[in-house]
Amino acid sequence: MRNEHKAQLRALRLQHEDEIKKLQEDLDLQKSKEEKQRALLQLQWKGMSDKTEEEQEVNSKKEYSIPSRRNPVVRRRGQRSLRRRA
Repeated sequence: MRNEHKAQLRALRLQHEDEIKKLQEDLDLQKSKEEKQRALLQLQWKGMSDKTEEEQEVNSKKEYSIPSRRNPVVRRRGQRSLRRRA
């Protein structure tokens, strides 16, 4: 019985060590991804700081402006209001 207990304990320890190794590898991989992302972000910020403020504003407006004609909800509202007036 004692030998059985020792064998079970060894098996559980090995399983635990394997789980720890896997978690450590996952953590290392995640850290690596975060470091790459951080480096990329720093490069992007450096690129942005090299541009003039005016260029940044123009690019920002181009990237984030959404024409209302592409938004079907806005178009429908406009059409409804026209129908009411007519």
